[in-house]
Amino acid sequence: MSGSPTTARDAAVKILMSDFSDLVTRLEKARTEHFELQETQQLCHKELDADLSQLGALVQGARVDLGKASEAGRVIVAAAQRLENAATRLEGGPTAGAQRPGAGRGKPTKSNKGASVALALLLVGVTGWAGYATYMLYEQKSAVQVGKATLKAWPALDTAAKRTITVAGSQ
Repeated sequence: MSGSPTTARDAAVKILMSDFSDLVTRLEKARTEHFELQETQQLCHKELDADLSQLGALVQGARVDLGKASEAGRVIVAAAQRLENAATRLEGGPTAGAQRPGAGRGKPTKSNKGASVALALLLVGVTGWAGYATYMLYEQKSAVQVGKATLKAWPALDTAAKRTITVAGSQ
């Protein structure tokens, strides 16, 4: 069958052999692409597992920080209450009836004014620290939300975007 076909049967066999050769070529190409897709899928699974581990650590850290912030808030409220009570006692406010017998209600002394200022400054400092702690918790919450959004969009990203995100995450 090296030359041109001599019968209709020979021509049909030659056409079938040509079609079969094309099918084998396409099958080899599909098999190669299948293996490449499997390798890509395995790589995506590895990267996703690593990202989920990092996200889990961030979420756990945020939980711990939220607990710390909650405790700090309780401490700040208790400290503010103590400061308010102390300032009230120093100024001779509503609890003035609880003063020692014979004590007068004269003008506040310099030491009372100084203590009131010191307590006010302490209250401002504690409030500032609480504000900073709350801001940091908000930032961590934002980071976790960005991480969730990235994980949801990960399958739709191209290779360059995935590589950029991976590099940025490892820094």
